Amino acid sequence: MVQFRKILTQLSNRHGQKKSPYFLVEGVRCCEEALRNCDGLVEAVILADSFDVAGFQARLGNRSKVLSAADIVSEREFNALAVTENPQGIMTILHKPEGKDLPDHLPA
Repeated sequence: MVQFRKILTQLSNRHGQKKSPYFLVEGVRCCEEALRNCDGLVEAVILADSFDVAGFQARLGNRSKVLSAADIVSEREFNALAVTENPQGIMTILHKPEGKDLPDHLPA
């Protein structure tokens, strides 16, 4: 099991985000895109116990096997770990691609 709590603590501030070899994706649509398109970069998937896993598996199709190794936490713990104000019950920790720096802000 990944020590995702340590990684999330590191990602909770700007200095840690720049230094870390990981980045965090939260929310249903963003995690769906990350799981579809980031083969080999997924370090951990964290789910709230109230999250609709079956519905999300149906959306992912043949890529849903990654959810079998997901860490499931209580909704209260998930809310404490999440960076977003109103978390949707899913977050994914990904390795930063080698040789690519992520921008601080995405273009509007």
